[in-house]
Amino acid sequence: MNYKLYKLSFSTPVHFGNGRLGSCENRFLADRLFSTICIEAKKMFGTEGIESVYQSAVSGKLLISDSMPYCHDTLYIPKPIMTIERDTDKYDNNSVIKKSFKKLSYIPSDSIDKYIKGDFDATAESQKLSGLGVFSEKTSASIHEDDDALPYNVGTYNFNPDCGLYFIIGYENDDIFFKFDDIMYSLGYTGIGGKVSSGFGKFEAVITDVPEELLKMLTNQNADRYITLSVCMAKEDELENAVSEAEFSMIRRSGFVNSVSYSETFRKKKDMYCFAGGSSFKNKFEGDVYDISDGGSHAVYRYAKPLFMGVNL
Repeated sequence: MNYKLYKLSFSTPVHFGNGRLGSCENRFLADRLFSTICIEAKKMFGTEGIESVYQSAVSGKLLISDSMPYCHDTLYIPKPIMTIERDTDKYDNNSVIKKSFKKLSYIPSDSIDKYIKGDFDATAESQKLSGLGVFSEKTSASIHEDDDALPYNVGTYNFNPDCGLYFIIGYENDDIFFKFDDIMYSLGYTGIGGKVSSGFGKFEAVITDVPEELLKMLTNQNADRYITLSVCMAKEDELENAVSEAEFSMIRRSGFVNSVSYSETFRKKKDMYCFAGGSSFKNKFEGDVYDISDGGSHAVYRYAKPLFMGVNL
């Protein structure tokens, strides 16, 4: 497997929905990226484009991480969900430090050894991450013929200069990478997230090699623990082995189908519970790309394959 890193520099505010129009997240997960890639592939190549992306993903020849923040030269990864031995007097008896660890969602990729060993300054890193960007609200108006304008608020996030999101892809061959890159280039103009028709979510993508230390973890096949960098779910016949000695968090994935040919009315996707990024496992699993359609005219895919990072304790 080959790996590349995409750094996204956003030129406009973003709206990554969290179920409420007036608020938003400051990241998107791998399943949302996959859906967006499929929609853009259909625009560019027709239904064959979607099928090509789907086949690459379901066969494990294309792997995608969640988006993760970067600030200047620091790349962040999800805070690992695992039991850490710490100095009780230093940490558990200090409410400020305890709150900092609880609130912390990401750690620098080059600090994972310190985190695992319990020698990590969560307070300082929380302060650094606060410089990623700012949430705000934009007031818009919904105008219908012969009706008064109805104002509504849209939650947005603005990344600060030299800050943004990145994600990692794993790919088996150059053909898969070049097609993926063509789609990403087009997507930069279309935008990612919600309200792209209003100009949100536009970005410029810079492709780089994965830093050496992070690459070592991505290619570590004999690790003590495997941390997923993407939202994922094991297949039914993998699940029992996957959760054995695992430490994980579950999140519900839902939403509406973004397809005019799927149904005459807006239809919801089937809800699905997945392992959150940062979950750690003793045993690796493949996961799958699941069909979560519910009565519509075609399949609707939920990407749920893990991109593992191996760490030694």
